Amino acid sequence: MDDWYIVQIGPTPQVNIGSYMLVIDGLVNNPLNLTYSELTSMPTTTIIDTLQCVSVPYFLKAVVKWTGVPLKYVLNAAGVQSGATKVILYGADGYTSDLPLWKAMEDDTLIAFMADGQPLLTTHGYPVRLVVPRWWGYKYVKWLVKITVTNENYLGYWESRGYPDVARKNGD
Repeated sequence: MDDWYIVQIGPTPQVNIGSYMLVIDGLVNNPLNLTYSELTSMPTTTIIDTLQCVSVPYFLKAVVKWTGVPLKYVLNAAGVQSGATKVILYGADGYTSDLPLWKAMEDDTLIAFMADGQPLLTTHGYPVRLVVPRWWGYKYVKWLVKITVTNENYLGYWESRGYPDVARKNGD
């Protein structure tokens, strides 16, 4: 992990694991406030995926073995309401991104807490980050603290600056 590239909008936040909470709110029937322990005790999936920067894709990339909870597992536990179309993802550093609900519900979209068999490093999103296989790295929100389910056409940090909202690599 020390060799991975790092792109972020500000300083690296220091998230206190003792008080960490992942909030799931918005258009859900059962809003959740999950501790790190609660999150890591949920069913997990391990995948191999390439984290890749859209700006310099041939040099800024890392092939990673991610372990985490499928985002759809958490969203199903919260009970997504009909009419929801998107999830907004918030990092502890103020960064935001968004996903269409259909992408958030794919089996391999993860709330990851391990990379290559080790807990995430602080510089790479500890305690948890989003993993969005087959999409560009700006969708992989680090230091994930909140997920809001919505029916609004919200655009995240890079998306509001002209980056594609549906951020497929290679037409996937």
